[in-house]
Amino acid sequence: MNFFNQFGINIQYLIFYTLDFFIILYILQKFLFKKIFRILDEREKKIVESLEYAEAIKKKKEEMDERYKEAMHKTQREVQEMIREAKISAEKLSQDILLNAENEAKVFIKKAEEEVQNTHDKMYITLKKELLDIVLFTTKKVLRENMTKEIEANITKDTIKYIKNLNPKQDEK
Repeated sequence: MNFFNQFGINIQYLIFYTLDFFIILYILQKFLFKKIFRILDEREKKIVESLEYAEAIKKKKEEMDERYKEAMHKTQREVQEMIREAKISAEKLSQDILLNAENEAKVFIKKAEEEVQNTHDKMYITLKKELLDIVLFTTKKVLRENMTKEIEANITKDTIKYIKNLNPKQDEK
């Protein structure tokens, strides 16, 4: 006891305070610490769950971002393909329209040429008839007195034969 007295410690108080400490510790342990530890454990569990939930949401967001990027790339590729197809279709349609217009123009030109040729042939035939009439009329007038029916028939026959042999296309050459 001398040892404790040297430092100014009263052994009875020390025992009393130590006993009080352990009693208060037991009471706190029995009633307060269990509740506090339970509350702390629940809180820690909630925090862990919240962190796990936040991590799951973060992963889900990253997946959604990746899906969004893929969808955007896919949409861009589809749009570019649609534009390419539209250009090809427009080019083909343009070529078809030009080809159709060329064909219609060729048909129109061919019809016009045929009409011109038909008109030319009709005019040529009419001209030949008129020329024949003039030649016959003039010949009759000049030879009326000296011409017999036989000479007139031969001249008419030769003239008709000559006119039949004439070809308007050969005359153009």
